[in-house]
Amino acid sequence: MKFSSFIVLFFLSAGSAFGEFIHADDPRLEYSDYVNKQVIRTPEGKPRVRFDRLLRHNRNYNRDNPGARLRFRTDATALTVHLYYNELHTSPSARNGVGVWRIDAKGRPEWQFNTREKRTKRAPEKVLVALPSDGKFHDYELILPYGDSVDIDGVEVNDGAKFAAPAPRPQYRVVFHGDSVTHGHTASRIDRTYPWLVGEKKNWQIINTALGGISSAGLQPAAIASIPMDRLVVMIGVNDWQGGRKPEAYAADVVKFLREFRRRRPETPVALITPLWVGPKWQPKSAKFELPEYRLAVEKAVKQLADPRVKLIDGEALIDHDAKKFFTPVAVHPNDAGFAQLAERLVRQL
Repeated sequence: MKFSSFIVLFFLSAGSAFGEFIHADDPRLEYSDYVNKQVIRTPEGKPRVRFDRLLRHNRNYNRDNPGARLRFRTDATALTVHLYYNELHTSPSARNGVGVWRIDAKGRPEWQFNTREKRTKRAPEKVLVALPSDGKFHDYELILPYGDSVDIDGVEVNDGAKFAAPAPRPQYRVVFHGDSVTHGHTASRIDRTYPWLVGEKKNWQIINTALGGISSAGLQPAAIASIPMDRLVVMIGVNDWQGGRKPEAYAADVVKFLREFRRRRPETPVALITPLWVGPKWQPKSAKFELPEYRLAVEKAVKQLADPRVKLIDGEALIDHDAKKFFTPVAVHPNDAGFAQLAERLVRQL
C-alpha cells in the first residue's frame, strides 16, 4: 500500500510565533522553472499547487519537476513552508526526493529537506534553519527535487510579516530533454544535476523535461515544442545502446525528432549531445552494438540534415574516462563530480 504524506519545512528564529498562513495560490508567492502549474483542491477544499511536465512516461516520471521553484521575499522572523509528497512518482527504485532552499540566491550544503529518500512509508519531516537576524527583507527560494512529485500547500509566517516581489528569474529559458542522466539520476540532490549547474553558470532559467529510461523512440517533439523556450538541449542514446537497437534506427529517431521540433519552432537553436562515455564495467547483455557506432550514426545523420541551428556536441568528451572518480559504481550514471565536470565543459559549448 502506498502512503501520501505531509512534510513541513521550517525556517525559524528564536522567540517568533506563527500568525498567518499564506495559501499556495496567493499572489505573494511566485513560481518559476516549471512546465505547467495548476491549482487543485485538498480534501479539505484548500488550494494546493501541483506541477506537471505534460509528457508521457510509464512510471510517471513526468510528475517529477526537477528544479521547479517557489519564490518569495519577506522580512518574516518565523517561516514555515508546507509541502505535500503526493506519491504520483510510482517507481521506488529511481526516487530522489531531496530538495534544497536558498536565501538571497545563496545555498549551503546543509540547506536541504527530505534526505530519507529510501523510505517506503512517507512521514512528516521538519527541517530547522536559522533565519537572518537583521530583520530585513530577504529572498527565499525552495527548489523541488528531481526524482519525486511534490505539491506546495503554502507558507506560514509570523504576524506582521511583510512581503515584496523577489528578484526576478532570468528571462532566457532553456529546455533540457533526454534520459535519466539529464533527468538527474544519480546526483545526490537537485543542485548537483548538470542542467541545474549549467543554468547557474549561464544565468538561465532551466526547464528540465528529461525522463529516466527513455530511448530516442521516447522523444516527444510536439510536447517539447509547446514549451516556451529560447533554446533546447538534448542528450539521448545510451538506452538505445543498452536495448540493442540498431544505431541507424537511433539516428533516424533523432532526426525525426529534430524535424518535427523544427517544423513547430523554426528559429529555436538546438544543442544535440551524443551519448556519454560508459565505463567498461557496464556492458549489458542486451547491447548488440558498440556505443561509438551510435555516435557515428547520429553525427552522419545530423550532418545530412544540414540544419544550421542544430549544434552537435561530442558527449564522449564531456567527462573524463575515469569510472571510479566520475561515475557511480555501475559506471553508466555520473556521480556528483561527473555531473560537475559535464556541466563545466558543456557551458563552454553552449
